Amino acid sequence: MSIDNFIPNLWSGQIQKKLRNELVFGGLVNRRYEGELKRKGDTVTIFTVGETTIKDMKPRNAKGAPRTIDDPEGIATGKISLVVDQEKYFNVGIDDVDAIQRNADLFPEYIDSAVYGLKSAMDKHIIDKMIKEAGSELGTKDSPVVLTAENMYNEILKLKIALDRANAPQVGRFLVMPPEAEGILLSDNRFIYVGTGGNALANGRLFKASGFDIAISNDLTLDTDGKCKIIASNRESTAFVEQILHIEPYRVEKAFSDAVKGLAVYGCKVIRPEHVIKANVKIESSGTGVKPTKPQQTNGGGTGKSKI
Repeated sequence: MSIDNFIPNLWSGQIQKKLRNELVFGGLVNRRYEGELKRKGDTVTIFTVGETTIKDMKPRNAKGAPRTIDDPEGIATGKISLVVDQEKYFNVGIDDVDAIQRNADLFPEYIDSAVYGLKSAMDKHIIDKMIKEAGSELGTKDSPVVLTAENMYNEILKLKIALDRANAPQVGRFLVMPPEAEGILLSDNRFIYVGTGGNALANGRLFKASGFDIAISNDLTLDTDGKCKIIASNRESTAFVEQILHIEPYRVEKAFSDAVKGLAVYGCKVIRPEHVIKANVKIESSGTGVKPTKPQQTNGGGTGKSKI
């Protein structure tokens, strides 16, 4: 049987690598706490250190005596628990696992298919966490900030200033928007277009402005009025961990085919909520202008090509 030649490391390695490239939010937040995850329910401990007090040095006295300093102070430490509480799987039928592994054209297609759903589930989980635990908010659901080509840059400056006031690190700042905002960004040369080649698309960073890496994500959705949330933050504010735990082949009982199933676990925790801003916005002219058409019925009962 072809599954006797199944190579689990080939599949899990390719899926893990592809996930790293495809995740938008997962590619922007802190990933250094992953370690060795074994199962759902595992806990990752994140240690924190309090602020250090900066004091004035005592002036020299007239006699030139040595200046003394205060005794060392204690710095408060704490810890935050990140629980790996999400578990997803895929299960796909394949006519011949061995043949697919040798096929340079089809194997990446199977990997892409498995990664697509996992990527969206993981990014949506990070989005939900950051929105729920954000330390500050711009606009409201009922009175969102209307973003236009004329004001978007200034609104982004407001987010920058808010993070400055919160003492968020300058390095690693990011801002994520839905695809409908990309046209506005492209129309203003103050937004530096990074392009879609190399790592620009892989890590989700498409634009730069005001100290932000600006990424576009399909997982930030608009309602029918063009309202949505965008997120401004810093890489160190949020921790994310994920792991592909199992990749297994098996023979399908009721078919003459093989199948591959995979299990992934992941979790997310906002560790510096004061460095996360959710902005309630409405994107002016958010429609694409493209309407789907119904497939044309042919005399033979098949479907013809739709026209736009």
